[in-house]
Amino acid sequence: MTNWLTKIRTFSTISVLIIFAFFDSCKNKPESIFVTIPFKIIKNQMVIKVVTNESDTSNFIFDIPNENAHLDTVFAHKMGIMPYSELRVRCSNGERILPISKSLFGINNLQLFTDTVILTSLQYASKILGIKINGIIGRDIFKNRIMKIDFVNNTIKIFNLNAEPDNKGYQVFSSSRGTAIIAESTLQNGIVLWGKYILDSGSNIDLTLSPIQMDSTIIKQYIGNYKISYLKDACGSRKKAYDGKISSLKIGKTVIDSPNTLISTTDKGVLAHNDYIGFIGLPVLQYFDIIIDDIHSKIYLKVNKRYKTVRHRSVF
Repeated sequence: MTNWLTKIRTFSTISVLIIFAFFDSCKNKPESIFVTIPFKIIKNQMVIKVVTNESDTSNFIFDIPNENAHLDTVFAHKMGIMPYSELRVRCSNGERILPISKSLFGINNLQLFTDTVILTSLQYASKILGIKINGIIGRDIFKNRIMKIDFVNNTIKIFNLNAEPDNKGYQVFSSSRGTAIIAESTLQNGIVLWGKYILDSGSNIDLTLSPIQMDSTIIKQYIGNYKISYLKDACGSRKKAYDGKISSLKIGKTVIDSPNTLISTTDKGVLAHNDYIGFIGLPVLQYFDIIIDDIHSKIYLKVNKRYKTVRHRSVF
């Protein structure tokens, strides 16, 4: 199984203007909730409903670390959304030029205007999920706010700026890049990789590891018997990946045994740099209630009912 979403994700730091619509806070909403967003999990992807330019309601993938919203090119053309600028991505064979547009997104009471929407084909995403996908959205939803993801009730809650969500019983982590925490993975040969891991709801694999600290001649020692998969990076290049299992993944006091693991060989994007060890994907994230406090750079995790029903996963 491959993480196909990596072929269209870019991690450029581009300023995004976020405008939140007026909301009547006098309703005594629990924990000062600004908006609740229901989602469905379809083939290990979180799918939400988004209104584009106050017109069309369609399916978007919610991808936590995605810096820039994406719109399908055919959908954008249908909506009359045209590019006004471009983003240039450096590639080994030159540059890839990504058209940039402006859009207003509505998610229940939440209104987001961004002038850094990337136009790209999402036809493959629609094919894999079996439903029409017209967009991808991530950090635009919770930037400079507090968000809670509840995988038991399949809801995302965005809190008012002065809210203090109940984090009793949660493990607390200082976050990096807004969506990364310190964790450690133990390979089958006993090597421990301690460092920053990105919480990546757009990945359908338990764990994806950077190739930086790997010796490609002894992959079997890292992940046991493996099969070859292929990923596409931000430049559209097809890259080999090794698909197997490591011994364990430790997140705070929580240990997950034998997670399915990809070792990437990409030389582009986040995993091509020393800053990050890997991605923790949606199959693992679903075992936690997650609070991301983007205001104070904190992430809170607490195992939920899903975790407790899986026998090969254990807690210290």
